[in-house]
Amino acid sequence: MIDAITEESTFTTGIPESEQTSNFANATLHTASAANGIACSIAVYPAYPSDDLTEAEIAKHLADELAPLIAKGWTFEVQIGPDCDNEA
Repeated sequence: MIDAITEESTFTTGIPESEQTSNFANATLHTASAANGIACSIAVYPAYPSDDLTEAEIAKHLADELAPLIAKGWTFEVQIGPDCDNEA
């Protein structure tokens, strides 16, 4: 069930953990409410100021954009590197 849609985001409930794991591969799956047995997956699609940023510029941009959430106690692990077409 889709509970909320904003211009940029969709919030859907009623998706079992097993379905989140198999159908939402680029998301982060975590237990949101252990007492109630609820799992939650979050996928993030950042907006970048340009398409020619270096890895260091991408890291700085993401750190700056995520800073308000980090200040609220959120934790992020971000990995940045060559895409499949540019791997050595």
